[in-house]
Amino acid sequence: HRIRFGSFVDRVYKVLYIDTPKVASTAILNAFNRMHGRTDIRPFTGLMRETKPEMFIHSRRNTVMLPLTAIPPDEQIEILQSDEWLRFAFVRNPYSRVFSLWLNKAFVCEPNAEQVFQLLGKPVPERLHRPEDSLLFDAFVRDIIRRVDLMSRDQHYQTQERLLHPDFFNLTFIGKLENFSKDFAKVRAHVRKQGGELPEPERDNPSLEDWRGFYDSA
Repeated sequence: HRIRFGSFVDRVYKVLYIDTPKVASTAILNAFNRMHGRTDIRPFTGLMRETKPEMFIHSRRNTVMLPLTAIPPDEQIEILQSDEWLRFAFVRNPYSRVFSLWLNKAFVCEPNAEQVFQLLGKPVPERLHRPEDSLLFDAFVRDIIRRVDLMSRDQHYQTQERLLHPDFFNLTFIGKLENFSKDFAKVRAHVRKQGGELPEPERDNPSLEDWRGFYDSA
C-alpha cells in the first residue's frame, strides 16, 4: 500500500520521490507536472474529497509520475540500486508537522477530518466563527495524537520514518523542509544534469507561522 501510493517515479530524468504528507508533497508533485507540461488537474468527487484544487495532484490520474509498483521488476532494481538515479524525500520537524496537520486539516475540518470529531464525540462544525467552534490544538495533541494508532491507514498520522522506509528505498538524499529551497536545489541540479529543467516548487502554507507558541511544556 505504501509503495503504491507513496512512491513517484520520473523515468525520463531518473528520479524516485517518496512523499511525506504535510512536508511540501503537493508543491513537489506540482513542480514535476509543470516540468513535463502537465497543467490539467481534474477535480473529482468520491473517495478523494478536497476543498483546494491543487490537492487533486495526489490522485494518480493527475500526476505524471508513476508508482514503483507500475514499473517492470528489472527496472525496479535499477531504480532502487543505480547511482544514476536520485532517490529523495523530505522531512520536517515533527512538532511543526503535527501543528500543520491540525491547522490545515483538523481545525478547518477538511474532508476526512470528520473522524477526529467523531472520535471525541464532538459535532462536526458547520461554521467557524470562533476558534472554540472547532478542535483546539491542545485537545488535538492530548486527545488524538497522544493515542493515535501509528499503523493507521491515514498516513498523516504515521511517523516520517515509517512513511519513508529509508533503508528499503535506498534513499540517496533526504532534504529538510526548514531548508527547502537550498535542499531542493540538489534535486533540480540532478534533473538539469539529465537534461531537464525542474521549476522551483510553489509553496503556500499558512502553517509556517510561529507554531512554537502553540506548545506548552507539557
